[in-house]
Amino acid sequence: MQYVSTLAIGFGILFLVGCGGGGDDGGAPTMPSASFVVGQPGFTVNEVNRGLPTAVKNGFGNAGGVSVNGSYTLVADTFQHRVLGFNGAIQANDPDADFVIGQPDFTTRTAGVAANRLDQVRSALLHGSGVLVCDTGNHRVLIWTTVPKADEGADYVVGQTNFTSGTEGVGSSKLRLPNAALVVGGRLLVADSGNHRVLIWNAVPTANGVPADVVVGQSNFLFNVAQTTASGMNWPNALWSDGTRLFVSERVNNRILVWNTIPTTNGAAADLVLGQDDFTTSGPNAGPAGLDSPNGITSDGTRLFVSDGGNNRILIFDPIPTTSGAAAVGVIGQSDFVHTQHNDDDQNGSDDGSPTARTLYHPNRIDFYGGRLFVPEFHNHRVTIFEP
Repeated sequence: MQYVSTLAIGFGILFLVGCGGGGDDGGAPTMPSASFVVGQPGFTVNEVNRGLPTAVKNGFGNAGGVSVNGSYTLVADTFQHRVLGFNGAIQANDPDADFVIGQPDFTTRTAGVAANRLDQVRSALLHGSGVLVCDTGNHRVLIWTTVPKADEGADYVVGQTNFTSGTEGVGSSKLRLPNAALVVGGRLLVADSGNHRVLIWNAVPTANGVPADVVVGQSNFLFNVAQTTASGMNWPNALWSDGTRLFVSERVNNRILVWNTIPTTNGAAADLVLGQDDFTTSGPNAGPAGLDSPNGITSDGTRLFVSDGGNNRILIFDPIPTTSGAAAVGVIGQSDFVHTQHNDDDQNGSDDGSPTARTLYHPNRIDFYGGRLFVPEFHNHRVTIFEP
């Protein structure tokens, strides 16, 4: 069957007509290559901690979310219970981290519950002069008002009343396995994944245990039922906003919900859905309009980039969708919209046994900064950086 595929080459768009996009039909696959790799000595290696028995300052044990600004790059190192911090926006291969959050040094990887300890951290967010960390295993979000570089304790905690408790719960002041945080327009939003909802604080808290003001995905703060509707959610795990619209990815519903304005009332219904034909279907799909376990969203202000984890690719929507079921125009990690196998550089449908600069393996919570796309890969234990 013939189809038209669109590929992102240096974030430009190349249109191809073919049967497989390369590899399995005898042609050489055309795919964009990353410029830099972080966490591995080269693009063809994907070992935890570079194969060493302890944590290291230039390796990961499952790379979670990445956050970048002009001063720092933060990478959540999920199962080493820490966040690695790099000075500046990385522009070189295989750099050493400059500081670590959540551990006393670069070789320790012990989970803990304290103002300066973490457990299965999924994402970190640079906000203003400070940092917010989704401390998933401790069911909380830690807030630092300045970037902690010397094993400093957080200033405030959300989801718990103090820094030594880490119990899950429901209600306006509790969390269950939070995966992502976002600050927009002075408000704090948290993807409270295990409670199938997004909590919104009208101001970033400046005290411990402050209750949220608005809940989305549930009709009130006491419900936490997974749903597949315009007003329900099933495992929300990533957030993005342009200051007006709100985008929320759902891993289990294999979709992204879009609100044209950030909700101000409980249980507000979404206006659009991406990855599905309607608000009541939830199956995983490929193609230019399908998603499988999406877990990251970012934008350059014009285009929307979606980390399609289960399909081992990044989808590029240009322009940012304004209608449900919109199709992507570009893809990174695969040669077309049909292939979905991880680490499949020759595009023959099988794992090649090692990654390359062109392949992905479960891309995670992405970020766009300075004309470059930063892609943490959970199972390749690295961050790849794509640039024009």
